[in-house]
Amino acid sequence: MEVSLVNYLWPTLLVLLTAMLSRRPGAVWRALPGAIIATIGVAMAVGGNSLDARSAVANIASNPLPFALAFAGAIIWSVYAAVTPRISSGYDGTTIFFCCVAVTLWVIHAASGDGLPAQAPGIGGYAALLACAAAIAGGYACWGYGMLHGTMETMAIGSYATPLFSTASSTVLLGVALGAPFWIGVVLVVAGSLLNVWFARGRQH
Repeated sequence: MEVSLVNYLWPTLLVLLTAMLSRRPGAVWRALPGAIIATIGVAMAVGGNSLDARSAVANIASNPLPFALAFAGAIIWSVYAAVTPRISSGYDGTTIFFCCVAVTLWVIHAASGDGLPAQAPGIGGYAALLACAAAIAGGYACWGYGMLHGTMETMAIGSYATPLFSTASSTVLLGVALGAPFWIGVVLVVAGSLLNVWFARGRQH
């Protein structure tokens, strides 16, 4: 959970990076209050009652590599999303990237010697696999299209909904009720996002 929270810093980094690249005077400082409020909301929604700052610091100190990799992933994704529309000339390289990743993972799997499972999954397993593949592919396709043809500022602000939907869907699949911290986090995320929208509109006028 703590590692996922570090990875979920990418919406905040994307909002701030988009504001910085806009080159508007004071854009980053205007985006900062909403980003902080929304980030606290994400932490509450994802962490819930199990979030403990002292425990998190101790875990980071004892095993920093997963947290460093998660933070690097957050930085890489936010930079990619913010910079790509400016240098891609309308072309999205996500499809090529995922094909290369798939080939690489299959090569690693074949080289590991694990082979095929002893028992093939049933129809339900294949259906779940196809549903997951369609959801992931559709999500990245929509993000890529919006990134290249939409307003990056709006995409950045709306990205705060990603950890909320992820947490909500996980709890539904696991049959766990959504507690008060989640809904308080949702309120904070909405408030921070609306604050960013208000500042963005204020800059345009």
